Amino acid sequence: MSTLERPAGERPVALVAGASSGIGSAIARRLAADGYRCVLHCRHNRAHADAVAAGLPGAGHLVAPADLTQPSDITRLVRTVRGHTAAWPTVVVNCAHPTPHIGDLVDVTPDAWTTESGAVAAHLALISAFVPSMVAARRGCLVAISGGLARRHSAGLGLYGAAKAAVEALTRTLALEVGRYGVRANVVAPGRLANWTDEPGVETDAFARLDAATKARRALPGLPTAQDIAEVVGFLASPAAAALSGHIIDVNSGEQIG
Repeated sequence: MSTLERPAGERPVALVAGASSGIGSAIARRLAADGYRCVLHCRHNRAHADAVAAGLPGAGHLVAPADLTQPSDITRLVRTVRGHTAAWPTVVVNCAHPTPHIGDLVDVTPDAWTTESGAVAAHLALISAFVPSMVAARRGCLVAISGGLARRHSAGLGLYGAAKAAVEALTRTLALEVGRYGVRANVVAPGRLANWTDEPGVETDAFARLDAATKARRALPGLPTAQDIAEVVGFLASPAAAALSGHIIDVNSGEQIG
């Protein structure tokens, strides 16, 4: 079982933010299979999160709805976790992100950036709420799910890329700040996935252009899946990754080579 070292008999807890997404669901299933009791955060899609939780191996998994941009919801999330788990999360995975803004930068409105940058505020809120307990315990792992658009830019998807780039920068800075306490922070950056049927905004011209551009750069013929992302997250949460912090791991069929 690939879990973080812990006191004998104590079942570790993992919080998956955005667990109702395809990637989040796959990560929850991987961590539950590794022996974690999972807290599945969702913002709106409670029914899907409940279905995911019901299908996880093991018992005691918890669904916790919250708007991570709202301080009152963060407070309620923390109280919910404290009230339903014997142990505090030693793994936090952030998959949460609003529907990507699609449009040229010259047409961006303040409201569009406020919505997109909410993902950055949510990431900071998760750090503030859950990393201090990792520091106190001298162990823990945070994983942020980013994307190739944070560093490989594409027309019409600039706000999404900017928000993901900010999440990457914050996560790597966190690794510098908390590493001396034995706490690690890494980024997993998916490219396009083989099945995006549950992800919003992918049938637009901006994503079609992105597909055409990235296809020519991929070293491997196939696209990764949500399960591929989950396997990398599971590795990062395990003792096998004890020496890894501050990394950005691209999972994109070798697109970054081209």
